[in-house]
Amino acid sequence: MFQLIKRLLEGISFAFERVGWKGRDLILPFINLLMLSAIAKWLVAAVLAFRVYVTEQKVIEVFKKYSWSVDNPPNYAILDPILEQVKKDFDFKVLILAGFIVFAIVFEIISRILNARIRKKVTSDTTNQDWAKKDTYAYIITIFDRLFASGLYLYPALEIFQRYQHGLFRIWPEYKRPILIVIGPLCKWYFEEVNQRCFGLISPILFFFLYYAIARNRDNVKYFIRYHGAQALLMNSIFLFIGQVGDFYHCRNENELSASFFAYNMVWTGALLLAPMITSAIIGIETRLLFVDQAIQYHIGPRPKKYKKDS
Repeated sequence: MFQLIKRLLEGISFAFERVGWKGRDLILPFINLLMLSAIAKWLVAAVLAFRVYVTEQKVIEVFKKYSWSVDNPPNYAILDPILEQVKKDFDFKVLILAGFIVFAIVFEIISRILNARIRKKVTSDTTNQDWAKKDTYAYIITIFDRLFASGLYLYPALEIFQRYQHGLFRIWPEYKRPILIVIGPLCKWYFEEVNQRCFGLISPILFFFLYYAIARNRDNVKYFIRYHGAQALLMNSIFLFIGQVGDFYHCRNENELSASFFAYNMVWTGALLLAPMITSAIIGIETRLLFVDQAIQYHIGPRPKKYKKDS
């Protein structure tokens, strides 16, 4: 009986994995396009919202400095030049950001051309036909690779933030607005737009996407991206387990402040763990945290050597 159940489960798992392997070639480009559009929308919304926030903070600062109020109306001959300078300073920073984006696009194009040559060299080498050896560090980590790898951490980051933000802002209410300016548009896009289109199943869909289309996709995805995809999946699983245990305890605890501190600590622990991971993804390296690194290699394969050494 148990042997029959085991074979049935193995058959279902094998069939599901085969379907995933066939579908990932179509799903992965679609997810890439979806992420790029989301990043573009978030960037525009965040810049506009942050501009309003900076202006309002400057107005508050100037009003306090000159003691302006309803009884003491502001002197616009003083206020207008200050706000104009704030606008110019902010626009200059936006221009720097735009220049960096142009540089990133040029670097991306050049890197993809060079990577195409490297891939052709690796795949055409008759002494290197073992697919494990084709997983190499010889490829250039492009700007898109870094953005994509760091973007994968949005999965655990948004899940943690959405689940525990109320406790965070109860302990830390003064920073609610600036935090929501940055994270709010992403949460709205993820939980309202994407989640609704996926019939409320975005979390399990992303779980299987990260595992089969990224971490296990050795033929089409670089080791660097697969490494960070597996790490993002592992972090989400760890915090999901800890969160379930914590919620099980606090749902029976009438002390709301204790539950808020638990949520506050969950957000900050998640931020402290994800910060070096996202930073390493942007830099273009692997995080290699103790124990986590070994667990990742168990699922995605051993760390490759450079192609020159292999040949």
